[in-house]
Amino acid sequence: MKSRKILTFLILFTMSCFSLSGASVDSIPVMKSLLGGKLTPETRLSYLTKICISFWNSNPDSSIWYGRKGITLLREKVSPERIGRHSFAYGMAWENKGGYDSALFYLGKAQEVWFNAGDSFYAYRAIEQTGSLYRIMGR
Repeated sequence: MKSRKILTFLILFTMSCFSLSGASVDSIPVMKSLLGGKLTPETRLSYLTKICISFWNSNPDSSIWYGRKGITLLREKVSPERIGRHSFAYGMAWENKGGYDSALFYLGKAQEVWFNAGDSFYAYRAIEQTGSLYRIMGR
């Protein structure tokens, strides 16, 4: 009984130390290392989308590189929602890089996929981003 109390105290103390330290783990290197392993196309595309999003502002070239790797997976058996999210992320990567024609293409693809999947929230988000892109382009 006494050892159980000591063990509980140690676990709670350790957990509180980690939570108070505010240390966060960057998951991007972990996802990059997992890409080389055996993953389902759905999981691989999910990781590539998250990596693409993480590099939007800091490194647009890397964002486009990881986004392009995900585009090759769209022919695999993945959910329409995942295809729409990746198309949206890849379109945003192109927008941040300055490739507006490519951005319009992939944002349009995201809209189409999401409307066909019945997810109007994300489809309207893609429409809103397309409008913002037209404003940036001066049209």
